[in-house]
Amino acid sequence: MAQKRILKVAIIGAGMSGLCMAVKLQDAGIDAYTIFETADEVGGTWRDNTYPGLSCDVPSRFYSYSFRQNPGWSRLMSPGPEIQAYFTQVATERGIRPHIRFGTVVTSAQYRDGRWWVATAAGEEAFDILITATGVLRVPRYPDIPGLDTFAGTMFHSSRWDHSVSLPDKRIGLIGTGSNRSADHRRPRGKSRRAQDLSAHAAVGSTDAEPAVLAAHQGGDCSVGRSWTGSATASGRRSSSTGWAARRSNRAGSGV
Repeated sequence: MAQKRILKVAIIGAGMSGLCMAVKLQDAGIDAYTIFETADEVGGTWRDNTYPGLSCDVPSRFYSYSFRQNPGWSRLMSPGPEIQAYFTQVATERGIRPHIRFGTVVTSAQYRDGRWWVATAAGEEAFDILITATGVLRVPRYPDIPGLDTFAGTMFHSSRWDHSVSLPDKRIGLIGTGSNRSADHRRPRGKSRRAQDLSAHAAVGSTDAEPAVLAAHQGGDCSVGRSWTGSATASGRRSSSTGWAARRSNRAGSGV
């Protein structure tokens, strides 16, 4: 009797979907799987996004695995760090970590001779099944704003939040009306002035304006936006400054 061949599975991404797929493979008796992850930890978008006020817009009792319910959620819609901790716990509890190749970028995947050939810096490896679980929220999308490259202030994307930047006593402007914009709006601490929504105005840089924090968000997803810190005005009028100008969005609040 011919010996049954072991099915090899490749999963790209160790976020929510990648971990779920790994567990389902285990439950089906398939243990020959490999997860390729570019970062050094699981979690995907919940690992990469750490901006103030980050939380899920879905009740946590629904935004969790059926095979690993969590009765200890702190809130109806839990904060980001708590969700990230949940995913790291699942990866550890289900013995998924030994299957993950952290710090590994998949450069190509080609289907040849009935198998998937997955290429990384270490070379090519053959798999029977390829599953992409890369998601759509982890990679920052930067707005095309004229003058962005000449802006003198510190700049960072909302999904790459710079926690070393002090917010108290600074004027905060938010560009965009997505869910992360709303989270940033309600969370600034200390003596920060009330955040001003600039989604329907042009924001023009000025070297002699007071310090400001400009958080720009494109769309309604938690990693689609950009934040600027430095000097800016929010009058919506043209300026002689050589800073940067954000394109005027429509009044319906579509963002930049």
